[in-house]
Amino acid sequence: PLTKLGYDTQILEPIYDANGKIDGYNPVEAQSYDYKRVQWGGTQQYDFNIAMNWEDQVYAGLTIGVYNVNHHSTTDYTEWLPDANGALHDYYMINEERLSGTGWDIKMGLILRPIQESPFRIGLAVHTPTFYRLTQDAYLYMNSPFAQFNSKEEMISDFTEASAEVWDNRYNIRTPWKFNLSLGTTVGNFLALGAEYEFADYRSASISYNNYYDDWNNYWDQSVKDKPLNAEADRFLKPVSTLRLGAEARLAKGVFGRVGYNFVSAPLEKDAYLNLFTDSPSYFYSTNTDYVNLGATHRATAGLGIRGKHFYADVAYQYQTQKGELYTFHVPDMHSEENRLQAADVKLNRHNVMLTLGYKF
Repeated sequence: PLTKLGYDTQILEPIYDANGKIDGYNPVEAQSYDYKRVQWGGTQQYDFNIAMNWEDQVYAGLTIGVYNVNHHSTTDYTEWLPDANGALHDYYMINEERLSGTGWDIKMGLILRPIQESPFRIGLAVHTPTFYRLTQDAYLYMNSPFAQFNSKEEMISDFTEASAEVWDNRYNIRTPWKFNLSLGTTVGNFLALGAEYEFADYRSASISYNNYYDDWNNYWDQSVKDKPLNAEADRFLKPVSTLRLGAEARLAKGVFGRVGYNFVSAPLEKDAYLNLFTDSPSYFYSTNTDYVNLGATHRATAGLGIRGKHFYADVAYQYQTQKGELYTFHVPDMHSEENRLQAADVKLNRHNVMLTLGYKF
């Protein structure tokens, strides 16, 4: 739909060969552009768990997670195109997308106290992949300043517009396995220390269609590595390491202070981009061209907790910093500095304040 609407609104200029036949298309050059994107919704997670304890030395737990996905986004994109006299006229595009679906996974964990007299403990956990079944819907509208003519070369309108809708693009995503190692101990009755490391190789993520059949290429898609979308994941995604460090101190009777640090390595290769020309039906459903190359994430947290016989309260402040590079679309010759689209630097810094109140019966 994206390419067809670009053709229908005349922002693709034909390239003619020596015989006067159309050999391809080039996009009309713009002098400047404006980009706006709004996102809302999210993924809700519901956990059902069971835990066991053997003589306060071995603890085991199992959690079944159920996910509800409901993401929305709206993009407004405007370009100013010069005419023969140098005057600027605007072309704009509106793109609305909705992603919905469900998912599930299983988390298994084990905590060991190898020395009965010591508070030192070792934690091991394995998270299965999350299995998502998703549906994508989209609406796309384009409007260009190029006049529209009929077969008699009479001007019908001084602008051209076109729209398209894409419904029920159904597919599956399988996220990677996650492996977790944690260490913890207490010092006297006034200090608790903890460290945790988690690893997930996102190159092993998989994408497939609901019936496992690719109508575009007429073969069965069994989510193996040589299939187009999985090859893109293997090409651009990276193994991700997560480090968490934390400490909690007893400041007074029933009063506790906490500090923590969290690091998540960058999930994408430096030259990753949104490839709209994969040999896959995903190209037919593609209606958006923007992408963000995300960098590493750093989080620092400080908190205060109060514990009574029945009532408890916790308040925490978290600061997150993360950088990224935003591209509105991909220029095919990314390895040419002359043709490479310049990125807009994005700072995804956040301040979060969290409050928890509880009462034990």
